[in-house]
Amino acid sequence: MPVRIGFSINVALRIINDNYGTRLRDFDYIFKVDCDVALPKDYVLFLISQKAPVGGIGAALLISVPFFIRALKAKYPISHCDDGYIFALSISKGIWPESYHAENLLVPPVIFDYKREFAYGVEYYKWGLSPVMLLMVLILSRFVGLRPHEKRSIKAHIHNIAGYMWAFLHRVEKYHYWRDYRRMRNRHFAEKVLKLVFYFAGMT
Repeated sequence: MPVRIGFSINVALRIINDNYGTRLRDFDYIFKVDCDVALPKDYVLFLISQKAPVGGIGAALLISVPFFIRALKAKYPISHCDDGYIFALSISKGIWPESYHAENLLVPPVIFDYKREFAYGVEYYKWGLSPVMLLMVLILSRFVGLRPHEKRSIKAHIHNIAGYMWAFLHRVEKYHYWRDYRRMRNRHFAEKVLKLVFYFAGMT
């Protein structure tokens, strides 16, 4: 499905340009939203006010046109995890996507699909996520409070790891930004750890 979505968006953009003479630069944002998502009224306005190139969640993703043109070369990614690809690319440039946190953000919970979770694991490898960070993310997700659509089962995590290992053993080619992404993720994690250390040190 994500591959078809990416292909459809690119075709739609081409049709708008060729048939209606409307250029992509005439717009400020591209908003990709799933049909089964219920969004708060201020969702888009809040993300725009943050002035971030990328914001939201995968099911309701806001992308600034300048970022889309410069970073994505004016083409929506054809990927099994298209939103993750965009988030990873943004992070690789030192730009952390903005989030919207609210109780009235209703997204259907993810139903387990082993093929999808395996494909996600392959994508994690291609982004440049290190093995240590992969394990840390999966372990922490079991303890950190997550919203319903963010929660994954143990089975999903196992298939993520299986996909990652498959990609590693087959030496699947990583995305061009993988080194920058890995550096930024590792740095971000180190900063979080240091904050915790200083916090607990200050309590003693």
